[in-house]
Amino acid sequence: MSSSYSYSSPNLNPANFHLQCECNRACGLYTCRKEGENQGRRFFRCQRYKTKDDCGFFKWADDAVHTTVDLKYQLIAQDARNKAEFQRFYNFLKFISAVVVFSAVWNIFYH
Repeated sequence: MSSSYSYSSPNLNPANFHLQCECNRACGLYTCRKEGENQGRRFFRCQRYKTKDDCGFFKWADDAVHTTVDLKYQLIAQDARNKAEFQRFYNFLKFISAVVVFSAVWNIFYH
């Protein structure tokens, strides 16, 4: 049976980048062999892949190695997403608070 992936050293040539998975082990560096848009694309994954101890870690190699500028914009985008999520949660809490107050007033005056 042929494999869809090939294995190479955990050292990625772009700046000898090293990644650790959730198991705190060096990730393996693989090349996608499946036909399609990702064929030839390199990726990191847990070396315990398809074992009972697999942590499920996966990251495309070209996503793992970024310049400082890339990281800055990623952090800005993440901050914007966090602020939007906080605002949604805050609005939900305001709504729940209004429902609780309305319910309390209703019970006091109409029961």
